[in-house]
Amino acid sequence: MKKRIVFLFGLLLVLICLSTAVAEDAVTPADQPFQNEAIEQAHLIAQEKLKKDYVYDPRLFTCILKAETDEAFEFTFNWVYSTVAIYTVSVPSDLDENHIEVIYNTDYSMDFYYTELCACFCPQGGLFGDWTIEQKAWLSSIIDAHWELEVFRTYSMNPEYVPFKDLFFKRLMEHERCGLPDENSISKEAALSIAIQYTQQDKTASSLKPWAKVQIFYLINNPDKPVWYIRFLKDYDNTYTVTIDAYTGQIQKASKMDL
Repeated sequence: MKKRIVFLFGLLLVLICLSTAVAEDAVTPADQPFQNEAIEQAHLIAQEKLKKDYVYDPRLFTCILKAETDEAFEFTFNWVYSTVAIYTVSVPSDLDENHIEVIYNTDYSMDFYYTELCACFCPQGGLFGDWTIEQKAWLSSIIDAHWELEVFRTYSMNPEYVPFKDLFFKRLMEHERCGLPDENSISKEAALSIAIQYTQQDKTASSLKPWAKVQIFYLINNPDKPVWYIRFLKDYDNTYTVTIDAYTGQIQKASKMDL
């Protein structure tokens, strides 16, 4: 149920912020059908090719029909919200699977994608912590699939390369696995109120005011014991965090943090 909710939020975010050209036919996630039957047949064949020879999880992609000619259907598979094609697939108009052409863009890494996402979600400037809890949960729900594709990308460039799990991947996969509150959780507003009240009574927290921003996370590193993790930032050298049990509302930890 939780995975379904995150997935639905992801679809909502796509509708709000999808930056690909609206004049083109596109489906998100990439396994959603095109309405035109001929296009959909070619679309299915393109996906089968990707599943067979590449790493392909349709949740990660928007599929765009870039061109339709007498000779071929051309699709691009962009990561959701991205303007950059990861896979470009040309399917001949006779649907001959032996003549499908695929271009795989190995130059576009997760670092570039993260920059695109931040520009989309925070047009005025911001990082992952500044995203909404829905946006954080969406990316967290597919980060393992992105890592699988990153491993494939690395070996595709050079079989001797060793995939490197950088700080962004490590944070989302190991330390800041984000989700959405369930029916047993206290609300985001209640958690923030608890955290603010605590900072008003704590000398260390009070000495760091005024805050420039507040970042809110719903962490499910331990799915049975989710927490609200609230970060008060004066600047990146002066940050105070409060961790709250999502079910009881009790403060588990509060301290100054060095980012």
